[in-house]
Amino acid sequence: DRAIVQVTELDGLNDKGDDWLSPTDIENVREISLDRTFGEGALSAEEIILNEESESESSSSEDESDSDEESSNLGENPGRSQPTTHKRSGANQVLDGSVVELNYGMDSEIGAKQIASGEVVYSAGRYAIVEDMLSVKKGENRKLWSLHERRITALEVHPNGRWVFSAEEESGKILVWDATNTKLLFAIDTVLRDARQLAISKCGKTLFVYGGNSDKTYCFYDISRPGKAIQTFSDKLPEDINVVCLDMLTYHEVILAGSDVVRVANDGSVVRMRWGKTAPKSIQDSLVVVYGSRACITASSASGTIYLWTNDICSRHTVIDIPMEENVEEKPEQLKRRKHFLVHSLSLCHGSGSNAIACGLDDGSIQMLSTRNLELMGGGHFKSASSQQ
Repeated sequence: DRAIVQVTELDGLNDKGDDWLSPTDIENVREISLDRTFGEGALSAEEIILNEESESESSSSEDESDSDEESSNLGENPGRSQPTTHKRSGANQVLDGSVVELNYGMDSEIGAKQIASGEVVYSAGRYAIVEDMLSVKKGENRKLWSLHERRITALEVHPNGRWVFSAEEESGKILVWDATNTKLLFAIDTVLRDARQLAISKCGKTLFVYGGNSDKTYCFYDISRPGKAIQTFSDKLPEDINVVCLDMLTYHEVILAGSDVVRVANDGSVVRMRWGKTAPKSIQDSLVVVYGSRACITASSASGTIYLWTNDICSRHTVIDIPMEENVEEKPEQLKRRKHFLVHSLSLCHGSGSNAIACGLDDGSIQMLSTRNLELMGGGHFKSASSQQ
C-alpha cells in the first residue's frame, strides 16, 4: 500500500527560513526536488513561492517548450483543484498543496507515535511528518521535517510529548528534536550501525536502543541531562532471542517480546519469562507495559491470544474467538479454517487510575480489556482463562 505524493509543487529551493513546510503558505507553484537536505532542517515557504511575473522574458520561449513536454508527461494543470500523479521515481514529485506525504508512504513497521493531544508523528523515507488528527480540513495541519540524510528506521516520543527521537539508517545516529518548533536539540552517535527500535522510560530518564535481530546489540543511555546522552551499558542478546516489540518497564529495565518475553536490565541481566502451564506459546507481536506496576501485556496474532505477565510469568491469557455462524458452510474456505481474530495493536488507556487497554483487531473493531485480569469491558469476543491451571 503505497501512498501517492500530494504536496504543493515548489521551484527554487533555498536553505533559509522556517523548519515547517506549511501547505497553506504555498501557492502558485510547480515542482520540487525532495532529494535534498533542507540545511538546518529549514525550508521557508515565503522564500520558495514562485513569482512567475518576474521570470526572465529572454528564457520564456525555452522554458515554455520544456514545460509543454513536461506537461504531457504529468497531466494538465496539476494543483489543488486537480491533483496529478505519475510513476516517475526518484526525487521529483508532483505536489498538491494539501497533503505532505511521500510516494513511498508511511513506514508501517515504525507506525505513528502520539505527540501532543490530537497530534501524531510518523516517518516516510528520511522525512518525519507531524499531523494534527483533529484538524477539520484533512492535511491542512500536516508538517514535514527532515535533517536526516538516510531513511528513518525508528521513532520514539519523550514522555513530555514534545521531544522526538528519530534514528537514521546505516549511521547509528539518533536526532532529537522539538516537535513544537522543529528545532534540533542534540544528536546521539550510537555504537550501532542501525538503530531499529527505541524506547524511553516513563520518567524520561533512560533511552533504550536495539540494533535489530541481525545484530542483537542493545544500549542503555542516560538522557536525564538536557542536551546530553550518556551510554550506561551495551551488550548483545543471546542468538536465540528475536525481538518484535519492546517497552520500558522501569528506568533501568526493558521488556522485549517476540520469540520469547524477556526482561533485560542495564547491568546485563537477561530474564526469560515463563509461559505458564496452559498458555499457548507463539510469537508475540504487540506489547504494552502497565504503568505503576511490574506487569505487561502482550498479544500474538498467530494464536489470537493476549497474555498478562506478572512476576516474570504468564499469569493469564485470553483467546479472541470468532463466534460460529449458522450458515458457515456458505462461507469461503479460508473463513472456515480461521478460528480467531488478528490483534494488530495494544495501547494503554491514559488517565489517573486507568486500568484498561485498547486492543485493535483486524475486523476494524477496538475492544477494551482490563489490565488486571484481561476480562472484556463492554462485551465482545473474548474468553479469558488462567494460565496456571
